[in-house]
Amino acid sequence: MSEEIKVANLDLRKFNQAEQQLNAKKSELELITEVKNEDDAKATLIILKDAKSVEKEIEAKRKELVEPINEVKSRIQDRANELKLILPNEINRVKGLVVDFQEEQAELEYQARLAEEKRQRKIQEELEESKNTQEELGDFMTDEQKEEADNKIAELETKSVDKNIIKDTKVKGIRTTWEFEVLIDNEVPREYLVVDEKLIRQAIRDGVRDINGVKIFQKKSLAV
Repeated sequence: MSEEIKVANLDLRKFNQAEQQLNAKKSELELITEVKNEDDAKATLIILKDAKSVEKEIEAKRKELVEPINEVKSRIQDRANELKLILPNEINRVKGLVVDFQEEQAELEYQARLAEEKRQRKIQEELEESKNTQEELGDFMTDEQKEEADNKIAELETKSVDKNIIKDTKVKGIRTTWEFEVLIDNEVPREYLVVDEKLIRQAIRDGVRDINGVKIFQKKSLAV
């Protein structure tokens, strides 16, 4: 049973007031060019907190507007992912059958070419032997023997030209790619490794202060 999905019309005018507040705060901040004393610092912090508050209101409004959209997107994605699970196993199985066929045919073609090369070598050997024999014994051969020798040479020359055609049975769409599998992590060269920055940050949060090759330092920022 199909279900109709409805999404409320977006009303971006809900951001209008926040936009006005942001522009007002921006104007106030642009007027601040230096902080000379404690009173300046306190007044500046108040403006910063107000500006941050407006930004939080915008984020809250954004979440309010996108929540129903995200819900619909999530349901669509879940359904699409569910449907995508129907074919892969059979596709991969049948692909495997085609690849197996290709590999078998490649081996047959390879063996056929070896056999043809062997046949051609044998013909060339027989041809060279016949010509040498005719050249060496020509003066002692009867006309009948000469004719027989000429016919044999002509036959061998025809066989040499008449090469067996090896049929190409390659299927369109098949391609060969290079893949890899990591066997021993510790033996992989350094240039192929990536520093796990997320793991380093977590270690620092957990209290680690010394990591080889890493500079750990404090950086001040203003919490508003």
